[in-house]
Amino acid sequence: MATSGTYNFYSSEQLVQFITEAFERLGFMGEQVSGDMMTSAINSLNFMFANWTSDGSKQWGIKLINQAIVPGQASFQMPVGSYDIIDMITRLNGIDIGMSQISRDEYLLISQKNVQSTQSVNYFVDKTAYPPTVYLYPVPLNTTQGILYNALMVSPDANDMSLMSGATPWWNDAIAAGLCARMAEKFKPEQFKDKMAVAELTYIRASRADGDKTDVRLRTPYKFG
Repeated sequence: MATSGTYNFYSSEQLVQFITEAFERLGFMGEQVSGDMMTSAINSLNFMFANWTSDGSKQWGIKLINQAIVPGQASFQMPVGSYDIIDMITRLNGIDIGMSQISRDEYLLISQKNVQSTQSVNYFVDKTAYPPTVYLYPVPLNTTQGILYNALMVSPDANDMSLMSGATPWWNDAIAAGLCARMAEKFKPEQFKDKMAVAELTYIRASRADGDKTDVRLRTPYKFG
């Protein structure tokens, strides 16, 4: 779900550039694009971004969160606009240790959820709540423990596209091509098949450029419970 007013990178001028580019690829120039068509394009962008959110993480949709922890605190809420966690570490006395995400069933089966330890090694993300709630196990009791995690953020609102950072320009063509295909479906159905093929190709290219290019590593995080 898009969240209007949450982000603030792209200006309205840049939004218009995406929409203008999409319509020009369909042959609509200048005043041929009506106000209703602009509104339709914004709606389509919102649906497209929401669809992209469900299709894996994007670099521009990841935010590093530094979470302060109070001794005895068993859970905390993620920030508004986030919906899941990629990975999490616990930081104790300047040393970072990876944590393991456990499922709802695994957390439910822990018999004593309030057991405390010098550091937490497991976490469960309850995504039925909004914002999601994160439960730590064991419950931390050390005053110097902190939590850092990479949060996945919800799709940007087309009227306020701050999630699309200028640091990832390889997504620009994918946005224009994807919007063009959706506008073709509405206003130039005879072009839809060709435009969709271009949209899929540019999306694949952007996704490949967006990945972390590192050697494959296997991790075997320790689990409690």
